[in-house]
This record gives sequence, structure tokens and C-alpha cells, in this order.
Amino acid sequence: TDPVLVVDAKGHIVHTNSAAEQMLERSQIIMIGKHVTEFVQSASLSQYIKQGKPAANLAVCMMNAKGARLEFSCRLHPLLVDAQVEGAILFFTKPALRQEQEKSFRYGTRFSLDDVIGSSPAITALKEQVMKIAKSESTVLIRGESGTGKEVLAQSIHRLSHRNKGPFVAINCAAIPEALLESELFGYEEGAFTGAKKGGKPGRFELAKGGTLFLDEIGDMPLYLQAKLLRVLQERRIERVGGTKSIEVDVRIIAATHKDLESMIANNQFREDLY
Repeated sequence: TDPVLVVDAKGHIVHTNSAAEQMLERSQIIMIGKHVTEFVQSASLSQYIKQGKPAANLAVCMMNAKGARLEFSCRLHPLLVDAQVEGAILFFTKPALRQEQEKSFRYGTRFSLDDVIGSSPAITALKEQVMKIAKSESTVLIRGESGTGKEVLAQSIHRLSHRNKGPFVAINCAAIPEALLESELFGYEEGAFTGAKKGGKPGRFELAKGGTLFLDEIGDMPLYLQAKLLRVLQERRIERVGGTKSIEVDVRIIAATHKDLESMIANNQFREDLY
């Protein structure tokens, strides 16, 4: 949710949403009655409010309690009653470039093949295999005990592939409750369930567009989601939870597990066709 401030005709704050409180690091009680320019720097914002003029992409700086200046774009919607200016609603969004930078930071990689330490024949062979696999589009399964660096290898494969300009999105299938895992992976539409975000939310498959999706601990994925994953691998399309629209996905999938998948298949805990 983006920060929103509501001001009167003179620019004094009369309402804030929780996102504005978090961004400015101040409670609504402290901000109400204060002039908006105490928290938002702009050469022309006050003039727009006073004149009741709408604005689409007004460059502003929001200042938090620590004095840090945060760049935002402001969309101003004037509030008019009988042609008289009564105030304005200010919507603040991050500039597109900053959104891309934050997305790149959040869904980037920290590790490369240089972080795989060692020169033994086994390590050398592993590195050669990673470089070979990185050049293909094949789905990859990495197996090994916890703490052996499976994600390091996954990130290395991504960085060496032609998808390295795209995002590397990771999800731990064991760390997310089963009830939430489906919506985290596939996203959801507005009204799909109680508490669903207005406008819906993209899942990890959509966020990984043009890049790599790393499914850590895939052995903990419920059987019904394994069936959905198999369908995605076959058709390269998904449907959000509560949605009917088919969405094309362009991702490479790398999975990892420490579990004995052969035993799980024998016990009907893991799908053999997915394996």
C-alpha cells in the first residue's frame, strides 16, 4: 500500500493512512494539524493544494523522523465542494526507476561460482557441471543436505545463464504455511479470500518473469501443489488463486531438496511424473 495524506485547503493534514505513518515514522496523532510541508518537500505542492489543481507526477521528497529524504512522485486529487477548494488527497508512489532498483536489489543474487570454495576433483567437476547447465533452459534439481550451499549453486546457475539480467526469485516451500503457499506461488485475484489485497497480488511465478524461480525444499510441497507445478512446467501458464485468466510465464525453475525423493515417491508423498 502506498502512502496517502489528506489535507485541508490550507495544507494542514487531516488524515493519513498506515503506510504514510510507516514511511514518515510518525503516528497519525502527531501529524494531524501539522502543515504538509513539515513532512513533504516540494517547490509547488502548496500552490497546487491552494488552487485546487490536480497533479499527476509531482516530484517530492518525504522526510522521515531520522531526517532521511525519500524521493516520491505525488498524485494530487483536489477536493472541491460547490467549486470551492476544501483540500486534497495526496497519493505518493515511488518513481519507476527506484521501483526497478529496489526490485533488482530484492530479487538479485549475492553468490556466484567464485563462492564455491575448493579445488578438489569433485568441486572442479561440480563447477564444470554448473557452467554447462547454466547454458541450457532445462529445469534443474539440486540435492544435498541442509547447509551444503544449494542456493549458492542455484544463484550461480542464474548468474551464468542468459537470464542473468532478470530477477532471481526464491521461495522456501517448507517455511511458508501450506494454506498460504499456493497464493505465494501463483498470486491471487481481488476477493479470492478474506483479507485479499485490493487489486490482487502477483505470485512468485509472475515476479520471476524473464528470470529464475528457485523452489527451495520442494520435497515439502503438498501433493496438490505438485500437480499444479507439473501443469505449469508443461504449459508455461498459470492461473491466480480465485482467477480465471491464464497468464503466460517465462521463468526457469531450479528446485532443491535434502529429502530422499525416491522413498517419498514409493510412499506416494511425491509425484513420480514431477520427479
